[in-house]
Amino acid sequence: MPASPESLWSQAVALQRSGRTAEAAAVYRQFIALRPDVVEARVNLANLLSATGAHADAEAVYREALALRRDLPEARFGLANALRAQGRLEEAVAAYRAVLGQNPANPAALYNLGSTLQALGQQDQAFTAFSRALALKPAFAPAHNNLGMLHYDRAEWDKALVCFSQALRLQPGFFKARNNLGMALHKLGRLTEAEAAFREALRLK
Repeated sequence: MPASPESLWSQAVALQRSGRTAEAAAVYRQFIALRPDVVEARVNLANLLSATGAHADAEAVYREALALRRDLPEARFGLANALRAQGRLEEAVAAYRAVLGQNPANPAALYNLGSTLQALGQQDQAFTAFSRALALKPAFAPAHNNLGMLHYDRAEWDKALVCFSQALRLQPGFFKARNNLGMALHKLGRLTEAEAAFREALRLK
């Protein structure tokens, strides 16, 4: 007797929670074949595909989900992430802006938008995105670190140092922030402190 949609859903969720990604994806596909109207199944499948690095496949499934429900924020955000992971940065920027058009108070989308703009060399816009993310979520260590790198690239060593230090207060084991702290200290001529920061970064790595 064929499995019911309900049993397939339960099985897929259980496999996903236990980290059995490939098996979970296969069962979600079986479920979708029986219940193509359940958009959450496509989002879960796309998330699994993204987690395994199958970003092009994930993009296709996110688009299927959005064809069923255009205002689904999880699918919009996932699509933006999949585009970015494929190096399609300008498309990703547009997709993140679409997410933020739905919910401007989304610190994760603001951070990812800022990181993508930073990779495109659009530093002023990246600065705005990181600042908005931190206004919403002050304890967002990666945003402090990336904001610090923008200051660093502008030769604003003191401001960069403040950002890296704040990132490390929030997340002491943050390798990138520790290494960046060392770079800022070195630029400021605080060589003994810079060496200590680099040594700690190596230990963390």
